[in-house]
Amino acid sequence: DQRFDVAWPRSYHKLVDTVRAGETCDVKYPWELSRLQVLPVLGQAWVASSDVRYFERFWAILKGWVADNPVGFGVNWTCSMEVAIRAINIVVAANLFAAELTARQRALVVSTLRQHLRHISFNLEMSDVNGNHLLFDRLGLAFVSIALNGPRHARTHRYVELLNREISDQFHSDGVHLEHATSYQRLLLEGVALYVLALRRRGARVDEQLQLVATRAALFMASICDNDGGFPCFGDSDSGNVLVLGGQAGNQSTSALAAAVAAGFLTGEAPRGCCEGMAPGLGDIEGADAVATAGQSRPNDGRFRLFSFPSGGY
Repeated sequence: DQRFDVAWPRSYHKLVDTVRAGETCDVKYPWELSRLQVLPVLGQAWVASSDVRYFERFWAILKGWVADNPVGFGVNWTCSMEVAIRAINIVVAANLFAAELTARQRALVVSTLRQHLRHISFNLEMSDVNGNHLLFDRLGLAFVSIALNGPRHARTHRYVELLNREISDQFHSDGVHLEHATSYQRLLLEGVALYVLALRRRGARVDEQLQLVATRAALFMASICDNDGGFPCFGDSDSGNVLVLGGQAGNQSTSALAAAVAAGFLTGEAPRGCCEGMAPGLGDIEGADAVATAGQSRPNDGRFRLFSFPSGGY
């Protein structure tokens, strides 16, 4: 925790006290830094400029993090959702830097991702009522397995099947997530959209039920947003993101809705600002062209429109 100058011990992750009651500290500081969301941003900069300094910085950060965080030890392995988000960012960044990676560097990336995959699979965050953490655990497993093993691998098929089932179970029929927190709705929509884009990029089929559930979730998110992507925050919120691209972060929906447009969940329903800076982050992912025109057809005549989502209580 850089703000309060507090460090967590490099103990086995099950023994690490993340709360530290009575001390002035917040585990979100190390967790947020260790999502490694800066890596895809460096990848964007490298793709746009071909400046080798961005690659050198990417590699120094990733190599240093791996050395300082042995798998299963320390605060950055205590929450599998955090492990999943970090793995997704490593995959995206490695994809952007693929042409620059040496064989040895590529081997380190692959071994690091396999460690993340194994750790998540042995530490699924199940509860009496499974929520966004378990969904992200399963999303991370599917996303990383697609990158490492390919979409047709038997293990990938199993991870995808479990993720599809979890997504269907966790959303009401009107698209509202069962936790009823608008911030989590945005975060989950972003994650599912990025997962669908990854599937399509590898030429894999997207489950029809998943597409239907995600479309309903995106329509709910779009319905509660203003024309600049702002939305009212109800329920729990940690302002988290999967990727930080296009200059949008925190409880602001433009990046999530841009990904939803690119994934085909929305057509011209994203608010203004969705297209600003997002296309470089999506790279050559199928559907990225849709981002360039997103938001242009959304009505902006000053009239209120009423929508009801009764299953989710909105």
